[in-house]
Amino acid sequence: MDQLLADGGVSVAKAIRSDNGQLVETVDDRQGGHFLVTAFEKAHGRPPLDAWSPSLYQAYGPMLGAMHALAEHYQPADVAWKRPEWNDNLFELVEHFLPASETVVRAKYHQVCDHLQALPKDKTTYGLIHQDAHGSNFFVDDAGRITLFDFDDCAYSWFSNDIAIVLFYIVQEADDPPAFTREFMTHFLHGYRQAHPLDSQWLKEIPWFLKLREIELYAVIHRDFDVRAIDHWWCARFMQGRKYKIEHDVPYIDIDFETLSAHI
Repeated sequence: MDQLLADGGVSVAKAIRSDNGQLVETVDDRQGGHFLVTAFEKAHGRPPLDAWSPSLYQAYGPMLGAMHALAEHYQPADVAWKRPEWNDNLFELVEHFLPASETVVRAKYHQVCDHLQALPKDKTTYGLIHQDAHGSNFFVDDAGRITLFDFDDCAYSWFSNDIAIVLFYIVQEADDPPAFTREFMTHFLHGYRQAHPLDSQWLKEIPWFLKLREIELYAVIHRDFDVRAIDHWWCARFMQGRKYKIEHDVPYIDIDFETLSAHI
């Protein structure tokens, strides 16, 4: 997929072939299994921690939009290499890691999945997405050029889900999430539509995708930490009041997303 994107003009860290001409090599782990080894070109630039600006928000949009435009026509060279769907067991974080006692959160998760399952799919709205294209998975150089990497979570889903995941993480640092969302999405969507169309009806689905990621991350943190004593500041902050928010249908970002339709 990264080669298709690179050939299509999207700035990604391309995979490097081994001396044997392979993109993936195996290494015996001496315990009856093996490790998979890959290598990629080094991305130019640095993390965008201090580089966020309206111009970078706008550059973010066409990068993702160009990926989605190319995904419309993507077919794996071998059907066995096809990436999983968004709801494949590989991504079933809630069922695997959320304690059985979290009955209300589990019920909310199933409601979200049922809603998403009923959404239409066609090549302009559904395809192979990055599914984790946040600021820790790209570098930006001095010219503001973004280079994306880490396609490990790549899956078939709605393109608007990719947009929602971008927003999910970047809004975490905002003092006023609704106000920041309007500013960010104004620039982001202006850039996105230069590379790929987005019907305004998909804006109203963004809260559902945000809620999906919110509950999934809630489950992952249960997997990785003792939630009574989280020693990671970002995760600890995310979990503050999170159970209540999920159980009581508090929007992840409390705005009417359809009002952003003027920007697409």
